[in-house]
Amino acid sequence: MSNTAEYRAWCHMLHRCNNPKDKAYCNYGGRGITVCEDWLKFENFYRDMGDRPSEKHSLDRKDNDGPYCKENCRWATRKEQCNNRRSNRHVCLGGEKKTVMEWSDQFGLSNLTIASRLSRGWGDEDALQSPVNKRDPRPVEYNGEVRLLMEWSEITGIHYETLRSRLNNGWPIHDALTTPVKHKNTKKKGQQ
Repeated sequence: MSNTAEYRAWCHMLHRCNNPKDKAYCNYGGRGITVCEDWLKFENFYRDMGDRPSEKHSLDRKDNDGPYCKENCRWATRKEQCNNRRSNRHVCLGGEKKTVMEWSDQFGLSNLTIASRLSRGWGDEDALQSPVNKRDPRPVEYNGEVRLLMEWSEITGIHYETLRSRLNNGWPIHDALTTPVKHKNTKKKGQQ
């Protein structure tokens, strides 16, 4: 079976856990991730894991801090593995803890929207359950005039989304409304 995906997965597992020269060693063997003694033989690994269900599946540890062994491993899709990363941000709602990506799927919100809301200090419930407001209704005061952001966009000629982004990123109102937008040079090489 040396030419199979299962054998390659077994070899990669051993290499990243046992070979300090492997580029991934620091995230596996270097931080204490081990392979159980039984799995040092391919036959035992294959007996426990069986055939990979599809080309979209690869070897995954359920507990990222645990060893490679029968109880802690599975064949998982890329999406399942992405939801199982150490670096994932977990959010709680109604006593249930999920990753931002899992909540994104459940509520139909972009994971970037949820992450952005959380990074701006929104509470978990608001970040997950507030509808996406395509047009910011908040009034913005500048030079004694109060207008909606869409109106300021029309007055200044600065795209609405640019103004909204600037204000959401903490720009002072004066700077957001008066700083010219830098346009990328669209000329191709060789053009004057």
